[in-house]
Formats: sequence, structure tokens, C-alpha cells
Amino acid sequence: MVKIGLKHIAQQVVQKAGNTVKNVYSNHGTQNVKQTLTRDVVEINGVQKTAASNISASAMPDVQLTKHLTELGKKKVFNREILALLTRNRNENGELIYHPEQREIISAAVKKVNRLKNIAHKLADDGKRAEKEAYEEIRNLFGAKYKDSIEHRSKSKESTFDKLVNHLRENIDKFRNELYKEHFKGTYKKATEEDKNKFHSMIMEGKISLSENQWKKLGKLFARSKQEYRDSKLVVMDQMGTRLLLPTGSKKETEEVTDIIEKAIKAQKIRVIRVSNYSKDGIKPYISNKRIAGWQELDHRIPTLVNYDKSKDNGYTTFQMNVIHKNGIPGEFQLRSKKMNIVCNGEHTFYDMLENKDISKGVSELQEYYEQSGLVKLVQELKEDPVSFSSYMTYIKDSYKKTRDTALGADYPMPVITNYIDDKYAKLSLENLCKIADDVKEIQKKYPAIFG
Repeated sequence: MVKIGLKHIAQQVVQKAGNTVKNVYSNHGTQNVKQTLTRDVVEINGVQKTAASNISASAMPDVQLTKHLTELGKKKVFNREILALLTRNRNENGELIYHPEQREIISAAVKKVNRLKNIAHKLADDGKRAEKEAYEEIRNLFGAKYKDSIEHRSKSKESTFDKLVNHLRENIDKFRNELYKEHFKGTYKKATEEDKNKFHSMIMEGKISLSENQWKKLGKLFARSKQEYRDSKLVVMDQMGTRLLLPTGSKKETEEVTDIIEKAIKAQKIRVIRVSNYSKDGIKPYISNKRIAGWQELDHRIPTLVNYDKSKDNGYTTFQMNVIHKNGIPGEFQLRSKKMNIVCNGEHTFYDMLENKDISKGVSELQEYYEQSGLVKLVQELKEDPVSFSSYMTYIKDSYKKTRDTALGADYPMPVITNYIDDKYAKLSLENLCKIADDVKEIQKKYPAIFG
């Protein structure tokens, strides 16, 4: 194989791309093109390649743009309405064709995603290096009684990347929601499926288009920023994670732990930057909102708008706070009982399947495991059955509530899934979903490069 120098490649790219590329790199010279090519080495689906073809969106063949768009689709970067804006034009042979604005958006999105992947890898590496020190810091904080009840983990590269992409997608969804509001009454979030489908159809039919300023606004979501790495660190506030699993979750245990946290805040042994107290529908939280609200008096650095009432509709119950560890790494600390942890792990497994998340990350062994379990198909069937789905969510909520109530002294049996829903969904019991989660963890350990 003949090896071609990077400088030679850069010169050829400039020649082929013509005036568009010359304008982009005007007054910078070939050496700067070389630096840019080196910086923009991309990694999509685990395959590294240079971004030379991405330098000029106008010079890129339609088939290459379509390939990039497919890759972005796999990562679910675009919602279906933005995808419609990018893919509604076809030639007489049914092949996708792109106008300049569409080309620029796709090209910019590819580069953005690859920058996020590079950032994710650095953040994950930083978290891994700081993991042991941060873990010992939390163990020492809670002393002999609870230190052996603490779990820890650093966030994997894939999870970090997913979080950054999710944040990008949230901003894209906001753009979509603003566009919806221009043409329909109400908000996209509260819209009926009929109106959402009508909105999508109108885009595909060309009845809804973007103005020049709107295309620019969409493009800004993917623009390179000098603060991109810093901003990403604000998104990923859990490079390191610790979790204290209380033996029972009793009132005595939670009060002891609350006292420890408050003393640590007052003595500035921990730096709290966010608090989330998950509880809903009468489920008693692990730490009362009133106690949490008073933490600002102990440390005025805690943000004024303390997030002490964050809830989820499924009944999810846990206490969570984000801290800055002494080594500078942002971490997430969770508090719940051992029994509650089982419910949380099982429900989280269901949620990932419900949201069609990329739970196998391309690992064939995991794909086979999920297929053989039959759970993914079963979750989809449940999703399409509104009555059964509602009954199942009641089962989840009751499981959270009864787990917490039992820890506080109540005496009644835990919910049994077949008392709520048809026997064919019995495999979706929290006990079985927890077993699935444990099996998956064992498989993931074989692929540390992917799952950390």
C-alpha cells in the first residue's frame, strides 16, 4: 500500500474543493490545513478516519451525505421532524438530494458528534484516574458504620458520550418545539399524536420550511466553541459516582446519614453543587425537603435554586446530590436502601428498553442475550397496549411505595406483577429485570473499552 503524506492530502483536498475550501482556509496556508485535518480525525461507529471529506459540505457527494446522516440517525441525534427537513428532497430515481443549507447542517452535525466523542473519552479517562481517591473521600466521610455500604464507579466512555449527545438532542428538540409553536396552537410536548403526525407530514410535503435565519439558528447548535470542553464538563456532572445503600432505610438510618451530610457541608468537607430529591405520590423521601432547604444556611455556595423537589412519574425514589470532589472531579452521590436499589435497577432496565436505547452498544453477545430473553419484544408489545401499560406502571409505582413504607415500619407483602397485568408479561417483574441487569453487567465486564 502506498502511503501518502498528510501535507499532500491537504493540498489535494484544497485543489478539489475549489473556492469554498479556499475561503474557509484563506490566509492560513497548507500547514493550518494539516493541523485542522489532524484535529478533525473522527471516530464514528468505532472506525477512525480523517475528516478530509467533511471540509467542504458543498463538494461532498450526496451518497456520502446520506451515509453520514444514517450514522447520525443511529445515534439518534436528530428528531424525526429535523430529519424530515434534511431528507425531503429526492430526484426522479428516488435518491436523496441536498440543498446547501441541508449540506452544512449534516456536515456540522457530524463534526460536532465526533468532537463530543473525543471530549467524552477525555472526561471518562479523568474520572477513571480520580475514582479511587473520590471513593475513599466518601467512605471516610460516613465512617465505620456505613463505609462498607458504599458502591462506586467512574462513568464509562460510552455513557459519557451518550449524555453529551442527549444534551445536544435536547437543544435540537427545543428548536423543533419552537417551530411547532409557529404553526400549531399549544406546545409540542402536549400535542396529540394526530397533530404531531400532521406537523411531520407538512414538513415532508414542503408546507413548512425554514427561513434563512432559522437554518442559521439550527446550524449554531453544532458550531465549534472555545468553551466546548468546559461546557461539556457542566453537562457531565457525574464523572465519578458513589452510592450509599442503607441496610434497611429506616428513619434512624436516614437521620444518622443526614446529620453526617449536614456536618460535612458546614465544615466544608464536601462541596454540594446540586441536590435532587426524588419522591412522589405520597412516598416519603429519604431526606426531607425542609432539611435540604436549610443547607444553604450551612454553605451559601450552594445554588439559590436548589433542586430539592425533582420527581418522576414512575415513583422513582432516591436522594441524589452532585458534589465537587477534592481532586476537582464532579461526582454524583446517591442514597437509598438495599431493597430500593433492587427496584431501581429493575425499573431502569425496563426504562432503557422502553426508550429504545442502544443497550447492546453493538456488542453481538449482548444483542444475542437480549434477543433470547425476549424482553425487548415484550416491552414493545406492552408499549402498544395502553391499558396493560397503565396497569404495569401502577405495579412499578406500588413497588416503590411499598418498598419505602416497609422500611419505615409498614407490614404488608410486596406487589406481585400477575395481580396487576396479564400473565404473559410476568417476565417483566422487577425481580426478573434485576436478574437481567446483573447478567448484563457480567457480559459488559468482558468489554471494558466500551463499558468502562
